[in-house]
Amino acid sequence: MKRARDYAIRAILVVAVGISSQSATVQGTTFKRINDNPEPSDIINAISKGHSVFLKNCTIEGNLCCSNEIRGELGFLDCNFLDDVDFSRAKFYGKLHCVGIHFKGNVRFESSVFSSVDSSNSPFGQLTRKGDVELDQLVRFKRCTFHKKVCFINAVFNDSTSFCAVEFLDDVSFHNTRFYRFVDFHYCEFKEGADFDSTTFDSGVNFANCLICNGSFIETTLEGAEFSDASFNHVIFEPRTMPDYSTLAEVQGLHTLTYDGNPSQLTGLYGSFFNNRYLNQSRQIKYAIRKTENEKDRQSHPFIYGLKWLFLDKTCQYGMNVWRPLGIIFGFFIIFAVSYYLIIRFGGRKNGIAVNHSGDMYSHKYPPLVKPKRIIEQRPFKKVIAFLKWESKLTYEAFFFSLINSFNISFQDFTLRRWFTLLRLNPKSIKPIGWVRPLSAIQSLATLYLWILWIFIYGKSLIE
Repeated sequence: MKRARDYAIRAILVVAVGISSQSATVQGTTFKRINDNPEPSDIINAISKGHSVFLKNCTIEGNLCCSNEIRGELGFLDCNFLDDVDFSRAKFYGKLHCVGIHFKGNVRFESSVFSSVDSSNSPFGQLTRKGDVELDQLVRFKRCTFHKKVCFINAVFNDSTSFCAVEFLDDVSFHNTRFYRFVDFHYCEFKEGADFDSTTFDSGVNFANCLICNGSFIETTLEGAEFSDASFNHVIFEPRTMPDYSTLAEVQGLHTLTYDGNPSQLTGLYGSFFNNRYLNQSRQIKYAIRKTENEKDRQSHPFIYGLKWLFLDKTCQYGMNVWRPLGIIFGFFIIFAVSYYLIIRFGGRKNGIAVNHSGDMYSHKYPPLVKPKRIIEQRPFKKVIAFLKWESKLTYEAFFFSLINSFNISFQDFTLRRWFTLLRLNPKSIKPIGWVRPLSAIQSLATLYLWILWIFIYGKSLIE
């Protein structure tokens, strides 16, 4: 009896050890595929069994969907997902590492939870390239490209997260997402839209060197955020808590910031820049506020919106661009000079510029217009020389007339137009005839306004 009992105990121990070893083998199994095209069903089957999944240089065709608890770790290296990837409402107990991935379909992690795990026995340390996986990061997307929409709405990240050098070609939403640990977005490119509304960064976030187009930071916690050398393009900026103004001073495209309903954060940022002598940045924020205010009046007051848009926005960007009026004056000088030349060349005998050497052109019934002469020279070389001579004379008169119209400014007895006329070797009286008259009037009025505008904003910038 005693011997039988000993055999029975041994048999039970053997079975128990076998079961425990089998269980350990199942839990520690890694579904590994390299240079293969695994089926999504095989991947889901491995995930459902609690296996870790590692794919390298693979192409996955078909939708990959899972909303269950994911006990194993997931690692994808240089793979292509041709269809949708949906892990909505999934709970990750293991790590998620995606390196060099192209997501061609929509990607959804809506209401997913990424929980802290013990990474001491991570199987990916020996399976991936050096530097691709950092064991202190729970979720890591590195050098990935998302070709369609990405959704992380209501997701929860309990450990550190990295989206390093990720390219989002379509909209991405982190709406109402919670990051309990530090998250890294540096070198990311949000090219279509980035929704960070109501997102909470409890331990800071890094947006350094990011490109953010059509972004939104409404009620976002940005205290301690880093934005060094980032680029903004039409970003709604109404965060719940503000980052330090010094890091925002290094952002490119501050003038494209806007607000949806509350300008207080932009106004406070303007005050911080101005008080700390970041004058260029303060002008950009001021322009952003003024432009947004005008855009909000577009429907209710379209006429006033059009006047501000034409005379304040396009001319000097509400004082932000000090030198733009001078550039516009120079552009007008070239455009009107070419117009005067064409009228002189092809406008007939009733349109052009009258030039009189005696200075009294009003005594003539028909003022002497500058017009091309008929070339009677027969020899080809001489004919070309004569043609160029007359064309250069017409061009000179057109550009000189445009020049004096650009400086048609006078104060009491001082007149810049008359002073420029005296610069000529042979002083002449110049008078516009026909269609040149309204063109010269438009040029004179436009350049006069631009000169006054430039003097005002340049003087204001010197005072500041």
